[in-house]
Amino acid sequence: MIGGAEAWLIVDDTALPKKCERSVGVAPQYASALGKNANCQTLVSLTLASREAPAMVKLRLFLPENRTSDPAWLPCRRAGG
Repeated sequence: MIGGAEAWLIVDDTALPKKCERSVGVAPQYASALGKNANCQTLVSLTLASREAPAMVKLRLFLPENRTSDPAWLPCRRAGG
């Protein structure tokens, strides 16, 4: 049902605006839904779709480099990173 020559592989990003900066992945970044930079988490999804049905293949939380490269960032410090 899903796949074959008529299927499409769709990569999409979804920004989730957040007020708290202590959640993993929250950073000032472009939020397409808001049309501006804002504090948000970004999810990247991979979906295989055909005329019959879409199927989610993968969903990942995007971690901005400015957060993961800073060992003083609170969630990294709490996790022992």
